[in-house]
Amino acid sequence: MQEERIDPQAIYDEYAEKEIESRRRRAYSDPDTGSDRYFAESSKLLAMGDVEGAEAAKIKGVARALEIKKEYPDGGK
Repeated sequence: MQEERIDPQAIYDEYAEKEIESRRRRAYSDPDTGSDRYFAESSKLLAMGDVEGAEAAKIKGVARALEIKKEYPDGGK
C-alpha cells in the first residue's frame, strides 16, 4: 500500500483561490463601496421608466466591478 503524499502548495493554492473569491464577493456586495448597489439602482430606475438613469447606474456598476476584480484577481479564470 502506497502512502498518499499531501502537496502543501496545492492545499495553499486551493485555500487562496477560495479566499480571494470570498473577498471579491464581499467586495461586490458591500453596501457602501461595492458594485451591486449600482446594479440594484439600475434595476429600480429601469422599473420606474428612467432608462437613462438606469444605464448610467449600470455603467458605474460595471466600472466598480472591474476595479474590484483587479483588487482580487482570479488567476485568469
